[in-house]
Amino acid sequence: MSFWSDPTIEPKRKHTFLVSIGNVGTQAGIQEWLCKSVDKPNFEMSTTEHKFLNHTFKFPGSLTWNDVNLKVVDVVNRNLDNAQKLYQILELSGYVKPGDIIPNNNTAGGAGIYSTLSKRRATAVALGNVKIRQINDLGQVIEEWVLKNSWIKSVNFGSLEYGSDEMLDLDIVITYDWAEFRRVP
Repeated sequence: MSFWSDPTIEPKRKHTFLVSIGNVGTQAGIQEWLCKSVDKPNFEMSTTEHKFLNHTFKFPGSLTWNDVNLKVVDVVNRNLDNAQKLYQILELSGYVKPGDIIPNNNTAGGAGIYSTLSKRRATAVALGNVKIRQINDLGQVIEEWVLKNSWIKSVNFGSLEYGSDEMLDLDIVITYDWAEFRRVP
């Protein structure tokens, strides 16, 4: 029986997906329905070669997960402003504007220190695990990718143009240590 004539087989569709960005407990989370596109996780494995006489033998090396590109729509709404939410994620990661001193009273003796960017804050506090879920025609999750120790590597807040009436997109690059895949039955 061919694939296309079997009504029980449904191909996965590119346009049926949800992306969860930002920790649930923070105000910096981006709404799932504002994501326009996302790359699924992908990796590269390095190779090591060993030459023996006239032959070259290849062995697997280390695995590197590549960055994920994401495009979200920015909206004019106080609670949904993605540019603001991305800036909040940056601040939760430890970014402090020049001239702003934030004392840290948790240090010994109550001495203030300057806050800096850190992986711990960027992953656990600011962003959390990014989830990319594909859904079927009934809205049920059929597969899920979880980006572990993910943090925002770069944000492009878009460009403005008088001659265009397109929606404003924000381009985000997310880096992570590894991804976990889960197929949902």
